[in-house]
Amino acid sequence: MPLPDRTNVAGRRLATGSAATLLFCGDTFLRTGDGADPFAPISPCFAGSHVCLNLETALSGGKVKQKNVALHVAEKTLDLLPDNVQFVNIVNNHAADGAAPIRLLEALHRRNKEVVGPQNPSQICVSIDGRRVAFLSAYFPLPRARMSYGGRLARGLESLIRSSSADRVVVNLHWGYEHTDFPAPFQRALARRLVDAGADLIVGHHPHVPQGWEVYRGSAVYYSLGNFNFRQFDTETTEKNRWGYMVRYDPKSGGSQPIPYRINENYQPVPAFGREKAELLDRLERLSQGLESMDGPTWFADHYRKWFSREFRVWKRRCLQGRRPGLMLKWMVWLLLPMQLRFYGHAAGIGRFVPGGREG
Repeated sequence: MPLPDRTNVAGRRLATGSAATLLFCGDTFLRTGDGADPFAPISPCFAGSHVCLNLETALSGGKVKQKNVALHVAEKTLDLLPDNVQFVNIVNNHAADGAAPIRLLEALHRRNKEVVGPQNPSQICVSIDGRRVAFLSAYFPLPRARMSYGGRLARGLESLIRSSSADRVVVNLHWGYEHTDFPAPFQRALARRLVDAGADLIVGHHPHVPQGWEVYRGSAVYYSLGNFNFRQFDTETTEKNRWGYMVRYDPKSGGSQPIPYRINENYQPVPAFGREKAELLDRLERLSQGLESMDGPTWFADHYRKWFSREFRVWKRRCLQGRRPGLMLKWMVWLLLPMQLRFYGHAAGIGRFVPGGREG
């Protein structure tokens, strides 16, 4: 699969001494309600680490995509990224919302950022304290016909991992169903395949709410970090999308740990301490413990149902507001996707489906 020109940046030295850990952060769009620095409250946590965040925006200036949420910012907004935000992932569903993704790539390079993307998948390799660390990223759109991530993209990503000669292989995955508390069983299956292929750490984002984590064959898999600096456009703000966690990773030992935070009214992540930190870590622990009991039928009946109901309301609102024949046709196609047909049959059998019903 095509890879960016900077794929083989082996040997570039990024860290020595104490600044040798990596800190992974979730969904970020570089905005606040009043124009303040999005990272001001959380920046003390960046000290001593190279920060890697998922940047969910395009640059302004191109043709804006016609979609429910299109994100784009002026290039000068990228100056808000602190110096120790060294790695930026742009393999996601918003990097092409405005100007061509290559413009975003070039603008970040001008600011001395290591960029993973925009090709899907993408990889770069750097040296951190003498260890070669490979960063791989992929964006997995939702399956349309069957509940699986077993296609060409997954096989290509596995192949990249197997062929890597790096000392550590870190995989960022933009995947899953928005606003769901648990990853789909086929996400867990893919994570295991990637670890079997040689991944040392997997970090997930896209659902906009935190999901649990687990260790498989010595490698940690964090399914969703949740929002970092992000506003929820398509649903009312809930407690679930007002907190999240970072992941601190030590390439030397291979150890990692989650670091929770709150998100304030200005969309800024704020470190959690004391009782609040303990409470958020307890929430994360409960989500993690629930992974083992989340089988396919349970996930489909409960979590896919909630996701579908939210998406149904979004489509309905857009169509009623726009009243464009083309948009109505897209909604009809969405309603008749094989995944939806399967869901209708399943839901009818258990009597638990109300189109557009408000789910918790």
